[in-house]
Amino acid sequence: MLVFKCVKCKKKLWRYEKIGKGDIVRVHKERINRFFQDFHLEELPIDARILCECGNSVGNNKGTFISMAKNSYMTTGSKDNKRMMKGYQYLRRDRPE
Repeated sequence: MLVFKCVKCKKKLWRYEKIGKGDIVRVHKERINRFFQDFHLEELPIDARILCECGNSVGNNKGTFISMAKNSYMTTGSKDNKRMMKGYQYLRRDRPE
């Protein structure tokens, strides 16, 4: 689990289940477990900026995911690489040779 925080005010934004070892470019809304601020994501139009309480823009609403703005957030916690590897091994097992 990763906890996203605003770079300017250090307040928590949301808790997110990151799968895989890659960089964070998108945050899929269905993987957000808990919001620490009230963002009203379902009411935001597409391409609307998502703002922290301090006014810092942390990303853009893209429908099913949030496109994160670089250098506007920080994360604490760890990524779940094991879950990704289990899925990869499952796919490799079912492949015909």
